[in-house]
Amino acid sequence: MTDEALLRTLPGGAQVLDWFGHAPHFHDAEILSLELGTGAGARMAIHAWTMTDETDAAGRFILRDHAVVTLTLRGVDAVQLSDFDMGGIIDRLDISRAGSGYAVAWDTAVGVAGRISAAEIALSLSPGCPAP
Repeated sequence: MTDEALLRTLPGGAQVLDWFGHAPHFHDAEILSLELGTGAGARMAIHAWTMTDETDAAGRFILRDHAVVTLTLRGVDAVQLSDFDMGGIIDRLDISRAGSGYAVAWDTAVGVAGRISAAEIALSLSPGCPAP
């Protein structure tokens, strides 16, 4: 589980905490893109939201606080991916300290699961749903 204190120390982490009101688990969030580039960098864009316990007329849970959260990793030193299918639905995503750097690990309900470790991580948040 991503620790709120850790998240607050990361660039952009306070904005994510303020938007969602807690450290998000990203349960059922959609991976919009996962980029691995030369120069030991990676970027992951996720469409996330808060699911309420309220339902609409059709019985579907009402979702609020939609945002695209982008994780940018620099100094990537390890990448592990499984069940590779670009895109996917996250079961749970955790950001943690790993040695002198950080690790982002996620399980999947559908699509790609993985772990990326890097020297640095930064988060950014764009409120609203992603463009179609």
